[in-house]
Parts: sequence; C-alpha cells; structure tokens
Amino acid sequence: MSDNDVKSDMVEKEVMVMEPKKLRRSTTDKVFAGVCTGVGRYFDLDPVLIRVIWACACIFFGTGLLAYIICAIVIPAEDTYNTYQ
Repeated sequence: MSDNDVKSDMVEKEVMVMEPKKLRRSTTDKVFAGVCTGVGRYFDLDPVLIRVIWACACIFFGTGLLAYIICAIVIPAEDTYNTYQ
C-alpha cells in the first residue's frame, strides 16, 4: 500500500465518523438568547462578528430585531450534556 492509499483510507474513516452540524442556541455563552453564538458555531465564525452583523442589520435595515426574536423562538437550545467542542 502506498502513502496515498493510507491517507485516503484515513480520510474516508474520518468522514464517516463526523456528525452533521446542527444549529443550536448556546445555553452557556450568550448575551440575550444565545442565537449569535449558535450561528457563529454553526458557520465556524466568531460570535462577536455575528453580533456586529446582527446589530448593523438592526440599525440600518430594521429587520435584525425581528429576525433575532424569530430565531430565538425557532432554534432549539443546545443540550447541556452534548456541547460543542
């Protein structure tokens, strides 16, 4: 077996083990309802960046507050036993 075969076998095994991402509100790292932290974790972005974008949407477009409230109601909270790593 060549090195490429070994690497491809390892990658295939890692892909099969990965769980699908789930959008969840944070219960530990939150300012209001944990929506921005949950969105940031889902997209692998800093939650502060998401908060700034959301604040700009509130100020300039007026839709951010309504969207935040809807997301806080619709997005389920994360399990306290199965937290993100």
